[in-house]
Amino acid sequence: MTKTKDKIKFEPSRPAKDLYLGTRKKPLNYGGFIHPGLFQTYNFSKDSSFFWVAIILELIGLSLTIIFGYGEVITSQPQYALIALTAIFVAIGIDITLAILHHSSQPTIQKLKIERLLETSETQLELIENKISSKDKGKLLWAALILIMALLKIGFFFITYQTADVVLIAMVIAYFWVAYIHISATGFFFAERKRRRKFDKEYATYIRSSADSEINEAEPKELIFNSPMDLDCHDFGSYSLELVSATDKKFKFSCEHVLSDKELQKIVQKQKESESSSIALKNGLRFQFEKVLQFGDYD
Repeated sequence: MTKTKDKIKFEPSRPAKDLYLGTRKKPLNYGGFIHPGLFQTYNFSKDSSFFWVAIILELIGLSLTIIFGYGEVITSQPQYALIALTAIFVAIGIDITLAILHHSSQPTIQKLKIERLLETSETQLELIENKISSKDKGKLLWAALILIMALLKIGFFFITYQTADVVLIAMVIAYFWVAYIHISATGFFFAERKRRRKFDKEYATYIRSSADSEINEAEPKELIFNSPMDLDCHDFGSYSLELVSATDKKFKFSCEHVLSDKELQKIVQKQKESESSSIALKNGLRFQFEKVLQFGDYD
């Protein structure tokens, strides 16, 4: 009988897991400790919807600009229609490129936010804060360029339309709404699409590989840590929080795959005290960051 691969045992590669750093997160807050989010993607459907709304609004706005300004030329000389169409897609392409560049530092920022929570050295914390500040300033530059593009498109529309009425007001609102979407959602949309393609490709390779192959085969991972108080342990099968030593109050996170934020949340919600929730959440984040994502060691 042919042996089949166990779906539970699949684990994406390190580069694939890194892609989670660029996706939208919903922080977890328990006992005053705020987990900024790691192995999760929040509101992808909304980001996707917003992105396509932005593209439709841009197509309408740019098409109207060309119709009002060059409609007669295109009607009399159809060969210019291709040039007009090219101009529309180039303008949209520039916006998307700027949005992706605006988002390009997000994975690094997310990684630094996690390091800030786990680091204990004051010197290192100051360096981390400076790096986050620097990356945020870089994002402001790309956001400014996106807004400048919106102003240019509004200006071109006014030049061709030449009437200050409700249509112009609608176009101003639409272009600024498009800019807002490109700043706040487009980068997250493409980041999650990239992550899904990478995961799907690796999973397909894993399923097609022979049963004896170790390609993308998950390896058991664990993190042993001390707690100042007792924690409520629980075994969920493929992941758990266990007691190692009652005397020393040593506990162990273990997982056979990628411990998602939702799975970590289940462990945290088993805690009966606010302080124990905070301890479980912080060490769960350490486990995700150090053992699953394989960054640093913050003992």
